[in-house]
Amino acid sequence: TPQPTITGADTCGLVVRLRGSQPPTSMYGYWSASQEGNTSYSYTTIEGTNNNMYNAVVMATHYGQATYTWNVVNAECTGRASAVYNFRAIPRPEAGPDMTVCGVEAVINGAYQSVENSSLQWSGAGVTFSSTSTIQPQVNANAGGTYVITLTERNGGECIGTDNLR
Repeated sequence: TPQPTITGADTCGLVVRLRGSQPPTSMYGYWSASQEGNTSYSYTTIEGTNNNMYNAVVMATHYGQATYTWNVVNAECTGRASAVYNFRAIPRPEAGPDMTVCGVEAVINGAYQSVENSSLQWSGAGVTFSSTSTIQPQVNANAGGTYVITLTERNGGECIGTDNLR
């Protein structure tokens, strides 16, 4: 029986390169996939790859975790190895419209978080926040002037989006 291997991964977006083991010359392989609770889960191979390539590039149809299985077949037996790939939505936060403020303090309005359960972080030179992780913090400037305030949204480790307001 063939003994394939596969390595799972987290990815930002819906595209990932699958990482199965190359089958021996006398064997062939193919990919299959499933997503818990989603009987219609599917994917498309892209970038000139196909379903029989151990290093196929796929575009998933849904965000979330999906299990990909690398099936390696010889004349009589099939070996399988499965791994979980986590497709994370790329954050696209909105810091809100630019503001003109009389004085040195204001509440940020109009901001929104684009991905449920992501984390937020407000930052800016020369300003402080009532909370750096809430959607509508109060901001205090050290003095009058123009400031750039950045909202960073993180969905898992490497999926990050930012937006600025002045």
